Amino acid sequence: MARNNGNILTHSYSGKLGTVVLQKDGVMRSLPDVSKRVLSGEQIKHLIRFKQAKEYARRVLADPLLRAQYEEPLRKWKRKKPNIGIYQLAIKDFMKPPKITGVEIERGPRGREVTLIIQATDVIMVAGVSVCILSSSGKILEQGEATERNPQFGFQYLVKDPSLLKKDSILRVSVWDMPGIVTERDVDPALN
Repeated sequence: MARNNGNILTHSYSGKLGTVVLQKDGVMRSLPDVSKRVLSGEQIKHLIRFKQAKEYARRVLADPLLRAQYEEPLRKWKRKKPNIGIYQLAIKDFMKPPKITGVEIERGPRGREVTLIIQATDVIMVAGVSVCILSSSGKILEQGEATERNPQFGFQYLVKDPSLLKKDSILRVSVWDMPGIVTERDVDPALN
């Protein structure tokens, strides 16, 4: 393996050059032969997901309205990673699904009013939150979208019929981001 640390021409370059790979630490090596590589199912899924992320990033660049939604958060990201652009940020947003960080059930006086408080985060922004109350057999009893209180206090959903939150019912919270990636969590309504 050849190593050239003092070469002024190649010290800041990395990547493929013909059949040679230049690494940042000055190492030059031959291009690996991947023609007989067998990918696992998880690797194939990841490659497909990454291809979808790149397609989404191209859509963001082509659509002025969508692109504008990424420009403001990009300023914040540039403080951490100066070389990041809208394309890379859109890929990052697609690849990292939103997270549900907390679900609280606030009960009013005598249990007549029940409000769900949902905390969620995402790389750029949480586009929406929905709540669904299911019976133990999976039948939808009530569903609707939560409204954003403000970024610090999360989203809230006023349950129309609090009597549906029984011990055997399921409370399903769904959160999605701008690329449309959905995260769901089932919560036992009797725990709160």
